[in-house]
Amino acid sequence: AVVSTQSTGEQPEVMKLQSQLIQCQQELNESRKDVIELQKRFIEKKEENLCKVESTVQEIQSYSTVLQSAVKECTSVMAPAKIRAAMSVVQENRSCNLMVHGLSEEEEEDLKGAVREVLGSLSPPEAPVMEEVCRVGRKTEGKHRPVRISLRSRETVSRILARKTTLRDSSEFSRVYLAPDMSVEEREVRGKLVVELKERREREKEKQFCIRRGLVVETESFSSNVQP
Repeated sequence: AVVSTQSTGEQPEVMKLQSQLIQCQQELNESRKDVIELQKRFIEKKEENLCKVESTVQEIQSYSTVLQSAVKECTSVMAPAKIRAAMSVVQENRSCNLMVHGLSEEEEEDLKGAVREVLGSLSPPEAPVMEEVCRVGRKTEGKHRPVRISLRSRETVSRILARKTTLRDSSEFSRVYLAPDMSVEEREVRGKLVVELKERREREKEKQFCIRRGLVVETESFSSNVQP
């Protein structure tokens, strides 16, 4: 009789716990529904944004196509004679320049004075009027940047270049050499010629070679077969 009384007293408590458990499960289910709904909204928003991005990309591609077409049209409309004229001006300006390679670079230097000394060491010496003298290229530790000299005429440049080999006899500037001011394309061609020159000198040590008029030639054959 005592056990039965205790079981009867515990039943309301158990039922209360069961009711609370059921309520918690219902709340959990509601929360899950809310999470699922939020996920759906997130996916819909993401798809909407993706559509906007795709639309923007398509617009940019369309604009790019139109722009490219306009550039081609403008290029085709430009007179070839004007393009050639512009290139000719650039080439003409460069033809009045002279490059000096191997001239030591100092923190504080009298560049124009140093160039005067180099040109004065030619045989016979040169003392041209220099419009501008400057180092070119990015400064790198342990390397000497080349020097560009702007002169008044290409005839002066040609005259100086014709005497450039006499610097080899100079005790101070034997490692300095002079060259014309070339474009990137011309420098690439020149670089290939220098490689070829070194290879031929290595293969045929008994002969003398040099670069003349865009070719690697044997010195004697050039002087006997090619008119200056």
